Amino acid sequence: MIVVMHRLAPDDFTATLLEKGGWFHISLPLIAVEALAYTDGSGRELWTRKPGDLLSPGWTTPQAVDDIRRSLPKEIFEGQYQQNPQFGGSGICSIDRLARFEERSHYELIVHSWDLAGTKSGGDWTVCAKFGLTRDQEQREVFDLLEIIRVRIELPDVRDLIRNQDHIDKPALLVVDGVGIGRAIVQELRREMPHLEPGTSFDDQNVSGVKVRRFHNAMPAMYDGLVRLPTTMPGLETLLAEFAAFPDGRNDDQVDAVCNVAANRELVIRRARLFGERLGRIRPIPRVVPPTPPKSRDQELYERRRWQYRD
Repeated sequence: MIVVMHRLAPDDFTATLLEKGGWFHISLPLIAVEALAYTDGSGRELWTRKPGDLLSPGWTTPQAVDDIRRSLPKEIFEGQYQQNPQFGGSGICSIDRLARFEERSHYELIVHSWDLAGTKSGGDWTVCAKFGLTRDQEQREVFDLLEIIRVRIELPDVRDLIRNQDHIDKPALLVVDGVGIGRAIVQELRREMPHLEPGTSFDDQNVSGVKVRRFHNAMPAMYDGLVRLPTTMPGLETLLAEFAAFPDGRNDDQVDAVCNVAANRELVIRRARLFGERLGRIRPIPRVVPPTPPKSRDQELYERRRWQYRD
């Protein structure tokens, strides 16, 4: 079966097919974003594109395309012309204001934040957001988002995944958030993982209200650089799309995992240090001693004469 579709929404029918897998996808953006080469059965090239090539150079010019791109909001141009639909945003979060970092630093400790689901074939995702605690140039304690794990697996596999990631990274703290299956997993794994802490949604039955309130509480830290996102990371675009669309997007599992740390940053730091010291999972940040500046010629002459007079 062949499906031909002009994409306009991130959660359209094409997105559903791509998510399920097993389909050969041909995307035809107006401006090529990657090198493409299509061949026939004998290996003969039928059509090639380089980044920046227009889909139909005889139909328009680079200047005309640039004028269209500048005249439209980014999300409309990406969907209408680039076949890369994006959420326009709910207005709650300004993506451009989220603090970023380029290079990883030395991290005193690691924190895992889990948002759990127990569905394999569809529905919500199980997400682990991994953070590292370091200091910025102003010596403020900041969390850097290091990695996102996002999978759809059954409940027994969720338990194994938490155990495996704990063994790999040796985090000082596990923050597990979730209603229903989250409660059961916390009760079971806390016996073997004393550094596992339940998330804030366990204390309130109005789950949707907690999510939105936590999101608003997280934004100041993420805007002010106390919780930073990387400039590049696998899955970063999907994460940013969730932030832009929250709370109206199709998924919010990654947002929940990130905001559970950002909204409770000071408490997370205290608990992580407490358990990190008990479990030996603290990596002290090395103290940088500034190099001694070279002595000036006048200073050397002064010290030499001082020693002469002393003798």
